[in-house]
Amino acid sequence: MSPCRSLLSVALVALSLAVSVPAANAGNEALVGKWACLAQTPDGDLPSSWTITEKAGAIAVDVEIGRVTSPAQDVKVAGRSLTMKVTYQSATYDVSATFDGDALTGTWAGDGRQGAIKGKRS
Repeated sequence: MSPCRSLLSVALVALSLAVSVPAANAGNEALVGKWACLAQTPDGDLPSSWTITEKAGAIAVDVEIGRVTSPAQDVKVAGRSLTMKVTYQSATYDVSATFDGDALTGTWAGDGRQGAIKGKRS
Protein backbone atom coordinates (compact mmCIF):
# COMPACT_ATOMS: atom_id res chain seq x y z
CA MET A 1 0.00 0.00 0.00
CA SER A 2 1.37 3.41 -0.93
CA PRO A 3 2.03 5.99 1.82
CA CYS A 4 -0.71 8.26 0.43
CA ARG A 5 -3.23 5.45 0.40
CA SER A 6 -2.23 4.39 3.92
CA LEU A 7 -2.62 7.96 5.16
CA LEU A 8 -6.02 8.20 3.46
CA SER A 9 -7.15 4.97 5.15
CA VAL A 10 -6.08 6.24 8.57
CA ALA A 11 -7.89 9.55 7.96
CA LEU A 12 -11.09 7.75 6.94
CA VAL A 13 -11.00 5.51 10.02
CA ALA A 14 -10.43 8.53 12.28
CA LEU A 15 -13.30 10.41 10.63
CA SER A 16 -15.68 7.47 10.99
CA LEU A 17 -14.80 7.16 14.69
CA ALA A 18 -15.32 10.87 15.24
CA VAL A 19 -18.75 10.67 13.64
CA SER A 20 -19.89 7.48 15.38
CA VAL A 21 -18.65 8.12 18.93
CA PRO A 22 -20.82 10.63 20.80
CA ALA A 23 -19.20 13.42 22.73
CA ALA A 24 -18.76 12.86 26.46
CA ASN A 25 -21.45 15.45 27.20
CA ALA A 26 -23.86 14.49 24.46
CA GLY A 27 -27.42 14.60 25.69
CA ASN A 28 -27.06 17.72 27.82
CA GLU A 29 -28.94 19.62 25.11
CA ALA A 30 -32.07 17.83 26.41
CA LEU A 31 -31.69 19.78 29.67
CA VAL A 32 -30.48 23.13 28.36
CA GLY A 33 -33.12 25.86 28.19
CA LYS A 34 -35.67 27.62 30.34
CA TRP A 35 -38.04 25.61 32.51
CA ALA A 36 -41.22 26.69 34.32
CA CYS A 37 -41.51 24.64 37.51
CA LEU A 38 -43.88 24.15 40.43
CA ALA A 39 -42.76 22.78 43.78
CA GLN A 40 -45.52 21.29 45.89
CA THR A 41 -45.12 22.60 49.44
CA PRO A 42 -47.20 22.41 52.63
CA ASP A 43 -48.00 26.09 51.99
CA GLY A 44 -49.18 25.51 48.40
CA ASP A 45 -47.45 25.42 45.02
CA LEU A 46 -44.28 27.50 44.73
CA PRO A 47 -43.45 28.55 41.14
CA SER A 48 -39.87 28.88 39.96
CA SER A 49 -38.01 29.31 36.72
CA TRP A 50 -34.83 27.38 35.94
CA THR A 51 -32.41 28.54 33.28
CA ILE A 52 -30.05 25.70 32.42
CA THR A 53 -26.93 26.45 30.39
CA GLU A 54 -23.87 24.52 29.34
CA LYS A 55 -20.42 26.06 29.03
CA ALA A 56 -17.28 24.06 28.30
CA GLY A 57 -19.12 20.83 29.15
CA ALA A 58 -20.33 22.05 32.57
CA ILE A 59 -24.01 22.52 33.37
CA ALA A 60 -25.08 25.62 35.32
CA VAL A 61 -28.55 26.37 36.65
CA ASP A 62 -29.94 29.77 37.64
CA VAL A 63 -33.10 29.45 39.72
CA GLU A 64 -35.61 32.29 40.01
CA ILE A 65 -38.07 32.12 42.90
CA GLY A 66 -40.18 35.14 43.76
CA ARG A 67 -38.23 37.50 41.48
CA VAL A 68 -34.93 36.54 43.14
CA THR A 69 -32.46 34.69 40.92
CA SER A 70 -29.50 32.77 42.30
CA PRO A 71 -27.19 30.09 40.94
CA ALA A 72 -27.71 26.53 42.06
CA GLN A 73 -24.77 24.88 43.79
CA ASP A 74 -23.28 21.40 43.44
CA VAL A 75 -25.02 20.78 40.09
CA LYS A 76 -24.55 17.22 38.81
CA VAL A 77 -25.91 15.54 35.70
CA ALA A 78 -26.16 11.82 35.04
CA GLY A 79 -27.94 11.03 31.81
CA ARG A 80 -31.36 12.69 32.03
CA SER A 81 -31.15 13.27 35.78
CA LEU A 82 -29.97 16.45 37.47
CA THR A 83 -29.27 17.12 41.14
CA MET A 84 -28.48 20.48 42.72
CA LYS A 85 -28.65 22.52 45.89
CA VAL A 86 -30.90 25.58 45.88
CA THR A 87 -30.99 28.31 48.53
CA TYR A 88 -34.39 29.80 49.30
CA GLN A 89 -35.17 32.07 52.26
CA SER A 90 -31.80 31.31 53.88
CA ALA A 91 -32.29 27.52 53.78
CA THR A 92 -30.60 25.08 51.41
CA TYR A 93 -32.69 22.47 49.62
CA ASP A 94 -31.60 19.33 47.76
CA VAL A 95 -33.37 19.16 44.41
CA SER A 96 -33.40 16.27 41.96
CA ALA A 97 -35.16 16.10 38.62
CA THR A 98 -35.49 13.71 35.73
CA PHE A 99 -36.09 15.15 32.27
CA ASP A 100 -38.32 13.51 29.66
CA GLY A 101 -38.66 15.54 26.49
CA ASP A 102 -40.19 18.89 27.37
CA ALA A 103 -41.19 17.86 30.91
CA LEU A 104 -39.46 17.19 34.19
CA THR A 105 -40.46 15.56 37.46
CA GLY A 106 -38.55 15.43 40.69
CA THR A 107 -38.32 16.08 44.40
CA TRP A 108 -37.01 18.66 46.82
CA ALA A 109 -36.02 18.26 50.47
CA GLY A 110 -34.61 20.50 53.15
CA ASP A 111 -35.37 22.51 56.28
CA GLY A 112 -37.29 19.50 57.62
CA ARG A 113 -39.69 19.41 54.67
CA GLN A 114 -39.96 17.71 51.31
CA GLY A 115 -42.19 17.55 48.27
CA ALA A 116 -42.55 16.97 44.55
CA ILE A 117 -41.53 19.17 41.64
CA LYS A 118 -42.89 19.20 38.12
CA GLY A 119 -42.03 21.42 35.22
CA LYS A 120 -42.12 22.02 31.51
CA ARG A 121 -39.88 23.70 28.99
CA SER A 122 -40.95 27.30 28.47
